Amino acid sequence: MPEWTQYVRPHLAGLGLDPVREAEIVDEVSQHLDQRYEELRADGASEAEAQRLVIEELRQLLDSMLFRVAAIDLVTFVAMSAVMIGVALLASYIPAWRASSVDPMVSLRAE
Repeated sequence: MPEWTQYVRPHLAGLGLDPVREAEIVDEVSQHLDQRYEELRADGASEAEAQRLVIEELRQLLDSMLFRVAAIDLVTFVAMSAVMIGVALLASYIPAWRASSVDPMVSLRAE
C-alpha cells in the first residue's frame, strides 16, 4: 500500500497552516486515500491502476479548491506571488519610513 502522506503534504505546505492542523489534515486525507485504494483493489484493479486512480482523485480534489484557476496556471501564480511580495514590502516600508522620521535621541529618552 502506498504512503499517501508523501503525496498530500507537499500540496498543503504552501498554505502556511499550523503544523498540528496540517498533520491532522494530512492524516485525514491519507486515511481517505487508503480507504479508496482498498476499495479499488477489492473491485479488481491492479496496484498500479488503483494508485493512479487515487492520485487522480487527489489531483481533482485539489483542483476543485482552486476556483476557476487551473493547477498549472503559471501566469496566475506568478502574478499573485508578485502581488503578495508587493504587499509585504509596502507593509514593512511604511512603518520603517515613519520610524526614520523620529529623532533617535527622542526615542531613547522616552525609554
